[in-house]
Order: sequence, then C-alpha cells, then structure tokens
Amino acid sequence: MQAGGVIISHDAHLGGVNKAFEEFFKDKPEPIIMLPMDYGIAVKCQDKP
Repeated sequence: MQAGGVIISHDAHLGGVNKAFEEFFKDKPEPIIMLPMDYGIAVKCQDKP
C-alpha cells in the first residue's frame, strides 16, 4: 500500500473481516480505525519521515 493510501471495508465487525485486518496490520505502524456502528474500517498510511 502506498503512502497516503486508504483501505475501507464493509462489515468490519464480522469476525473474519476483523481478524484479516488485525493479522495484516499486526506488524505495521498504521492504526486500524473503527467507524461508527462498525460499518467499516479505514486505515491510512502516513509518509515515513
């Protein structure tokens, strides 16, 4: 994923989707952000200093 990229996923509250995000980002500095009512997850990559 390029710096400044965004991932948005529907049904982020479902076990399999949530687990996939957690596994993918476990060794990455980008935070996982839960949107209201768990309708999605957005992750934004920041530029590295």
